[in-house]
Amino acid sequence: MSETYTLKDLARMLRMSPSTVSKALNDYPTISDMTRQRVRELADRLNYSPDPAAVSFKRKKSFTLGVIIPNLTDHFYAIAVGGIEEYAMQQGYKCMVCQHFEDLERERDFCRMLERNKVDGLIVSISRSTTDISHFRHLEERGIPVVYFVRRPGAEETFYVTSNVYQGTIDAVGYLAGKGHQRIGHILGPPGLIATADRLNGYMDGLQRCGLPWDGALTANSDLSEAGTIQAMEQLTSLPDPPTAIITFKDYVALDAMLHLKKTKATSTPPIEFIGFGNLPMLRYLDNPPLASLEEQCAAIGRRSAELLMSRITAGNNVMIPEAVLFDCELKVLK
Repeated sequence: MSETYTLKDLARMLRMSPSTVSKALNDYPTISDMTRQRVRELADRLNYSPDPAAVSFKRKKSFTLGVIIPNLTDHFYAIAVGGIEEYAMQQGYKCMVCQHFEDLERERDFCRMLERNKVDGLIVSISRSTTDISHFRHLEERGIPVVYFVRRPGAEETFYVTSNVYQGTIDAVGYLAGKGHQRIGHILGPPGLIATADRLNGYMDGLQRCGLPWDGALTANSDLSEAGTIQAMEQLTSLPDPPTAIITFKDYVALDAMLHLKKTKATSTPPIEFIGFGNLPMLRYLDNPPLASLEEQCAAIGRRSAELLMSRITAGNNVMIPEAVLFDCELKVLK
């Protein structure tokens, strides 16, 4: 096995102080070009690399970011985490990715675990059950800044990055109304999510802009599971005057709704048309995709979340004003 050399070894061989060697390796301007060249040549010849643990201890950083999401099987989060990790790596950081699977207790456990591992900051998409964010506030008090992405708490000012689903829903209503739909339904997410409220507000304002009446019976909530979506669909299709088009919280909900109609042979003439959120890559391979989907900028949202968190980490104890970043959705017609 090849020998491992330390900074002190290099200093002894070069007959320099450890601090001079360290400054030369880190391109300090006070170090001469000749000294810098001697140090680098020896470091290259010995395949020297700094001890990460020693660097972390000296700088009082772990160079690790925590990331908590619902789950990686969701196309949106898989791509968003990719955006986070790409930027983190460029800054010399690594990520610890945790999946809460909509379990609030797991979310709290992960916060405790990440604190023990001394992460430098946290990016989180909260569970659908999270209303009390004291576990995240605790991290902030311990000097671990938090940035929320996609899902965020609603009652307090926070740093967050998400999609502009409010405007996206307005666009979806306008498109369906332009196709002649008068009865537009909406399958919303869990009532506790701010994203659900944003979509509902966009839906109501979209109807108003199109001169369509508000009918609360045309909205239903789903917990985003297949069973929850089926229940919402049965609620909407059992109406005396059911919707002819439905906007859904996400593409997966639209696909579950369409599959339910196919299995139950609950057809209508013309068939119910669907618009979801996400523009999943798989949709282009389907013979019968939803009518349209609102494409969200997953990778950009992830990257911007990491950039915002890095700004907070760099700021240290300097106070930053809470910042909200919204990315536009683009309506993609699929058929």
